[in-house]
Amino acid sequence: MLPDNIVYEYYKNDINVSTSNRKECDEWIGKLPYINFKSHWNVKVIPPFAGAVIRFLVSYGGREVSVYMDGYNILGFYYNDDDIKEPYWEIYPTLYDDTERFALNDVKGLIEGISNILDGEKICVKKSLLKRCIMKVKYLKNCI
Repeated sequence: MLPDNIVYEYYKNDINVSTSNRKECDEWIGKLPYINFKSHWNVKVIPPFAGAVIRFLVSYGGREVSVYMDGYNILGFYYNDDDIKEPYWEIYPTLYDDTERFALNDVKGLIEGISNILDGEKICVKKSLLKRCIMKVKYLKNCI
Protein backbone atom coordinates (compact mmCIF):
# COMPACT_ATOMS: atom_id res chain seq x y z
CA MET A 1 0.00 0.00 0.00
CA LEU A 2 1.37 3.41 -0.93
CA PRO A 3 1.54 6.16 1.68
CA ASP A 4 -1.24 8.75 1.36
CA ASN A 5 1.17 11.56 0.43
CA ILE A 6 2.54 9.57 -2.54
CA VAL A 7 -0.97 8.69 -3.73
CA TYR A 8 -1.99 12.34 -3.40
CA GLU A 9 1.05 13.53 -5.39
CA TYR A 10 0.32 10.96 -8.09
CA TYR A 11 -3.28 12.09 -8.52
CA LYS A 12 -2.34 15.76 -8.22
CA ASN A 13 0.27 15.35 -10.97
CA ASP A 14 -2.08 13.23 -13.08
CA ILE A 15 -4.76 15.93 -12.95
CA ASN A 16 -2.24 18.63 -13.90
CA VAL A 17 -0.89 16.61 -16.81
CA SER A 18 -4.30 15.65 -18.11
CA THR A 19 -5.52 19.26 -17.89
CA SER A 20 -2.48 20.72 -19.64
CA ASN A 21 -2.44 18.09 -22.42
CA ARG A 22 -6.20 17.77 -22.94
CA LYS A 23 -6.34 20.27 -25.82
CA GLU A 24 -3.34 18.70 -27.55
CA CYS A 25 -4.83 15.19 -27.18
CA ASP A 26 -8.16 16.38 -28.58
CA GLU A 27 -6.35 17.83 -31.60
CA TRP A 28 -4.51 14.55 -32.28
CA ILE A 29 -7.71 12.55 -31.93
CA GLY A 30 -9.19 14.70 -34.67
CA LYS A 31 -6.14 14.39 -36.95
CA LEU A 32 -5.29 10.68 -36.62
CA PRO A 33 -6.66 8.47 -39.39
CA TYR A 34 -8.31 5.10 -38.88
CA ILE A 35 -6.07 2.21 -39.89
CA ASN A 36 -7.53 -1.06 -41.17
CA PHE A 37 -4.81 -3.62 -40.55
CA LYS A 38 -4.84 -6.92 -42.40
CA SER A 39 -6.77 -9.48 -40.37
CA HIS A 40 -3.86 -11.95 -40.07
CA TRP A 41 -1.47 -9.37 -38.59
CA ASN A 42 -0.90 -9.01 -34.86
CA VAL A 43 -0.70 -5.42 -33.64
CA LYS A 44 0.83 -4.53 -30.29
CA VAL A 45 0.45 -0.93 -29.10
CA ILE A 46 3.45 0.12 -27.04
CA PRO A 47 4.15 3.29 -25.05
CA PRO A 48 5.59 6.13 -27.09
CA PHE A 49 9.17 7.12 -26.33
CA ALA A 50 11.92 9.34 -27.74
CA GLY A 51 9.46 11.95 -28.99
CA ALA A 52 7.00 9.69 -30.85
CA VAL A 53 3.30 10.43 -30.41
CA ILE A 54 2.28 6.81 -31.08
CA ARG A 55 4.20 3.54 -31.36
CA PHE A 56 3.16 0.02 -32.23
CA LEU A 57 4.58 -3.25 -33.51
CA VAL A 58 3.03 -5.33 -36.29
CA SER A 59 3.97 -9.00 -36.60
CA TYR A 60 3.18 -11.99 -38.75
CA GLY A 61 4.97 -15.21 -39.61
CA GLY A 62 7.90 -14.57 -37.28
CA ARG A 63 8.59 -11.14 -38.76
CA GLU A 64 8.01 -7.80 -37.07
CA VAL A 65 7.77 -4.17 -38.18
CA SER A 66 8.14 -1.24 -35.80
CA VAL A 67 5.90 1.76 -36.53
CA TYR A 68 5.80 5.18 -34.94
CA MET A 69 4.11 8.50 -35.65
CA ASP A 70 6.18 11.65 -35.30
CA GLY A 71 3.81 14.57 -35.01
CA TYR A 72 6.44 17.25 -34.52
CA ASN A 73 9.36 16.19 -36.75
CA ILE A 74 11.44 15.48 -33.67
CA LEU A 75 12.83 12.08 -34.69
CA GLY A 76 13.33 13.02 -38.33
CA PHE A 77 11.72 15.10 -41.04
CA TYR A 78 8.96 14.56 -43.54
CA TYR A 79 8.19 17.15 -46.21
CA ASN A 80 5.00 17.17 -48.26
CA ASP A 81 4.87 18.08 -51.97
CA ASP A 82 4.93 21.79 -51.04
CA ASP A 83 8.17 21.34 -49.03
CA ILE A 84 6.35 21.87 -45.73
CA LYS A 85 7.12 19.65 -42.74
CA GLU A 86 4.19 17.56 -41.59
CA PRO A 87 3.46 14.63 -39.24
CA TYR A 88 4.47 11.23 -40.57
CA TRP A 89 4.57 7.50 -39.94
CA GLU A 90 7.91 5.70 -39.99
CA ILE A 91 8.42 1.96 -40.36
CA TYR A 92 11.49 -0.19 -39.74
CA PRO A 93 12.79 -2.37 -41.26
CA THR A 94 11.92 -1.80 -44.91
CA LEU A 95 12.75 -3.68 -48.09
CA TYR A 96 16.23 -2.17 -47.96
CA ASP A 97 16.73 -2.75 -44.22
CA ASP A 98 16.28 0.97 -43.64
CA THR A 99 13.39 3.22 -42.60
CA GLU A 100 10.54 4.48 -44.73
CA ARG A 101 8.23 7.42 -44.06
CA PHE A 102 4.63 8.11 -45.03
CA ALA A 103 2.43 11.17 -44.63
CA LEU A 104 0.05 10.94 -41.69
CA ASN A 105 -2.97 10.39 -43.95
CA ASP A 106 -1.19 8.02 -46.36
CA VAL A 107 -2.63 4.95 -44.65
CA LYS A 108 -2.60 3.01 -47.93
CA GLY A 109 1.16 3.59 -48.30
CA LEU A 110 1.76 2.68 -44.65
CA ILE A 111 -0.12 -0.61 -45.00
CA GLU A 112 1.70 -1.42 -48.27
CA GLY A 113 5.07 -0.71 -46.63
CA ILE A 114 4.27 -3.01 -43.71
CA SER A 115 2.86 -5.64 -46.07
CA ASN A 116 6.06 -5.65 -48.16
CA ILE A 117 7.93 -6.90 -45.10
CA LEU A 118 5.35 -9.16 -43.46
CA ASP A 119 3.66 -10.69 -46.49
CA GLY A 120 6.18 -10.33 -49.32
CA GLU A 121 9.76 -11.04 -50.17
CA LYS A 122 12.46 -9.20 -48.28
CA ILE A 123 15.39 -7.57 -50.03
CA CYS A 124 18.40 -7.01 -47.80
CA VAL A 125 21.20 -4.63 -48.50
CA LYS A 126 24.55 -5.66 -47.09
CA LYS A 127 27.34 -3.09 -47.06
CA SER A 128 30.95 -4.15 -46.96
CA LEU A 129 34.30 -2.50 -47.60
CA LEU A 130 34.65 -4.25 -50.96
CA LYS A 131 31.17 -4.04 -52.42
CA ARG A 132 27.51 -3.34 -51.88
CA CYS A 133 25.51 -6.49 -52.39
CA ILE A 134 21.75 -6.78 -52.87
CA MET A 135 20.22 -10.16 -52.12
CA LYS A 136 16.65 -11.32 -52.51
CA VAL A 137 15.57 -13.63 -49.74
CA LYS A 138 12.22 -15.14 -48.88
CA TYR A 139 12.11 -14.39 -45.16
CA LEU A 140 13.48 -11.67 -42.93
CA LYS A 141 15.08 -14.31 -40.69
CA ASN A 142 17.31 -15.32 -43.61
CA CYS A 143 18.80 -11.83 -43.96
CA ILE A 144 22.43 -11.48 -42.99
